[in-house]
Amino acid sequence: MQTTVSDNALVALASRARRASDRSLAVAELSGFAAAVAVLAVAPGSPGFALLLVAIGALGLWGITDHMIDARRKLLLPLRWALLGFRFFVAVAGVAAALLSGYAVVGRLMGVVIS
Repeated sequence: MQTTVSDNALVALASRARRASDRSLAVAELSGFAAAVAVLAVAPGSPGFALLLVAIGALGLWGITDHMIDARRKLLLPLRWALLGFRFFVAVAGVAAALLSGYAVVGRLMGVVIS
């Protein structure tokens, strides 16, 4: 049996989320979102770290939604489209949160440049 390796990090994350259990995805979702709220409450000047936690929560939510879509193949078409749209929205929001977190970290490392 040959194992394929993806060159795309997003495809690798999706594959990992599809293999994960619902329990671990729920833990990632709840802990990610709860920790993001806690970080913003305790240290409002750290949005970069909070955005990273939001991305982790979004990965869990995306995985649970993907499992729901896969397990219920005979859903009514409008409900299936709604779930597919929601899964897409969560994926876009999670990727955006991860990218913004990276930009925040790079910006903090660069410091303020005033000329």
